[in-house]
Amino acid sequence: MFDPRRLVARDPKSRTGEAIRVLGYSAGMDRVLVVVLVPDGHPPRGLRHVATAWPADSRLRDLYGRQESEDG
Repeated sequence: MFDPRRLVARDPKSRTGEAIRVLGYSAGMDRVLVVVLVPDGHPPRGLRHVATAWPADSRLRDLYGRQESEDG
């Protein structure tokens, strides 16, 4: 997810509080995705791995679209 307009936030469903969610456009999938990333180690030092991903629902696509239109 190398989308420069991606949105990043803590994952509200993370059991440890260390996972993050990324909302952004995937050129390979040609759609907006939600990707959950978890830290490689503890404590987190920057390297993360994909735990799961799914297509964004309409609410999140709208959020992404609003953010995109604000940027430019």
